[in-house]
Parts: sequence; structure tokens; C-alpha cells
Amino acid sequence: MKLTDFFYRIRYFLTIWAISFTLGALLHLFIDFVEIHLFINHYYTNFFDFFFKYLTHLGDGRMFIPLLLFALFTKYRDAVNWTIFILISTIIGQTLKRTLGFPRPYHYFTELLPSYLHYVDGVKMHAHNSFPSGHSITIFVLATYVSYRYFPNKLWAQLIILFVAGMVAFSRVYLSQHFLHDTLAGGFIGILSVYLGLLISEKWQNRKLENSLLTK
Repeated sequence: MKLTDFFYRIRYFLTIWAISFTLGALLHLFIDFVEIHLFINHYYTNFFDFFFKYLTHLGDGRMFIPLLLFALFTKYRDAVNWTIFILISTIIGQTLKRTLGFPRPYHYFTELLPSYLHYVDGVKMHAHNSFPSGHSITIFVLATYVSYRYFPNKLWAQLIILFVAGMVAFSRVYLSQHFLHDTLAGGFIGILSVYLGLLISEKWQNRKLENSLLTK
């Protein structure tokens, strides 16, 4: 698969994401990541506490389970693709997490640079392996392939999907589970994982992969 073909099918999704990623990266050039996190954490409401506490679960790795089951009844190739995406994104994400071992906001602002943070009740806080955000990787794998597979060249569908993915990634910052740069990297890895997975998948031209459990 050519990169241009991949981009063209989800050009609205990728264009707005690329602009957002660039703005986030530029923000980090001029403002320290600590100040960025403290600024975001300062603005909270009871509604957003509730909203992001549950929205963040869309980035759980368990979200792949219903998609895999659904794919078995629509097209085996989708199930294969999801499996490949999971493997690639997990290898990249966990390798970086375990190798770098960067502290999460909770540890950073309690041990390294003690500061007041707002925490959401009922959210279990983690201290280590902050970079990259696993939830951001997962939601962007989901969003990228759903856009590519089911909504190619669909402007509003891709924008809505990207908005949801962006909000899930942002929830990780709002809940102080990650810094902003963790989520930016997670989004990039999620998109990259789908592209690499499609490169691998397209080499398998077995016609049986076009069938499903419902195929007679």
C-alpha cells in the first residue's frame, strides 16, 4: 500500500490530526510540559470529572474484543487486521514504556516536584511508565481503522471520529494519568500501527479472508 493511498482515504482525519499534533508539539517548544499540565489541571468541573472518568474507558485495550468478534461475522480480514494492529501497537507502546519508564503526573507532582493537583474520585492513579499513553494508542488505532475501513473520504464522519478519539486522549491528561506529550505520541503510534498493519495484511491474498462466519 502506498502512503498516498492511505492518506487519501482518510485525508480529513489525518489532516486535522496533523495540524493538532503540530500545534501540540509547538506548544511544548515554548511552554514547559509541567506548566502545560498544571494549566489544564486547574480547570475542572464536576461534570467534566464525571464525563472524562467514563469516556476514558473507550481507550481500554478491552475495546478490541467486541471489534474482533464483530469482524468474525463480517470479514475475516478485518479480524486479522485488528490482530495485527494490536500486536504492532502493543510492541511499540510497551517497549517504549518499559524502556523509558518516565514518571506519570501523579508521581511527578507528589515526589519530584510537589504541587497541588486535582484528582477525580474513583480513578486509580498510576505512577510510572507514562510515555506513551496506551489509551491514546488504542483509541487512535480504533479511530484510524474505522475511518479507513468504513468511512473513506467521508468528511463529517472522519471529523466526528477524530473528535471522539481526541477527547479520549485528552481525558488521560484531564485525569492526570498522562502528560500531554504522552497522548500526542500515543496518537502518532496508533496511526502508524494501522498503516504498518495494512502493509503486512495486504501481502496475504488468501480469498478465504474475504469470508466470514456468516458466509455460506
